[in-house]
Amino acid sequence: MSDHLIAEANRHARALDERNDLVVELNLLRQWQRETIQNARGIMKRALLAHHAERIDAIARAKRAEAELATERARLDWVFRNCKVTADDYTTGHRDVYAIHDREDLGAAMKEGAQ
Repeated sequence: MSDHLIAEANRHARALDERNDLVVELNLLRQWQRETIQNARGIMKRALLAHHAERIDAIARAKRAEAELATERARLDWVFRNCKVTADDYTTGHRDVYAIHDREDLGAAMKEGAQ
């Protein structure tokens, strides 16, 4: 075989080796890409689940607070129906007993007392 054909064969062999190396590297990059995408999906899924859990927890806390508020309002309503308020009228020297009928009356009385 001539030197020219041997050199050409060697050049083709090196080109095939480079091509094979590039194919191997490309396959490694594709595998890395798949793993990266899977990891990102896992991270996103965990973040979404954590966010969802936080929202569920916040809703549960809000419902508990609303239930506690309803209980306190019921207690106040009971007090309004069953209790009398005693107040001294310092201008006349008389002690008056009156009923507060609802939460609005209580709010008004508290405002008057603060002035």
